[in-house]
Amino acid sequence: MLFRSPIVVGRFLLLLRELNRPFEVEALARRMASDPGQWTDAGEVRLASMLAVEAGNDKVALKLARRCVDLSPTFHNELWLGRLLSQLKQPKAEETIRRAISLNSSDGAGWIALVEHLEGAGRHMQAVATVAEAEMSLGPAHLPLSLDRKSVV
Repeated sequence: MLFRSPIVVGRFLLLLRELNRPFEVEALARRMASDPGQWTDAGEVRLASMLAVEAGNDKVALKLARRCVDLSPTFHNELWLGRLLSQLKQPKAEETIRRAISLNSSDGAGWIALVEHLEGAGRHMQAVATVAEAEMSLGPAHLPLSLDRKSVV
């Protein structure tokens, strides 16, 4: 790869996206996924993963999302991986989303992802129980509208 700076790669990926050049975005993401060890900036890797999803290359997106978590197991990186695993109906989606929540239980995004995953998996009663759990963690005043008990029950 010609670019080694995370800032340059990130901006280049976004520029390719803006210019509606999905093949080049996917090629760069594929190249990053083929040798993930050379990429050490989690933000750059997560961006490439997100753009790989947009380009329709789920396999590359998943590989990059896992690399991102390996580099930096933060709330946002774990949540991105968990949402991607859930979208692709992959095992460990719930475990990964719950790991993200354990890193920051006061962020409603994690709870929303977990409820969506459980509903998508046909586990309605667990989704309802998770809303109650989120309400205890976030407090009713901070419960995101999309987690409103009425929308799940």
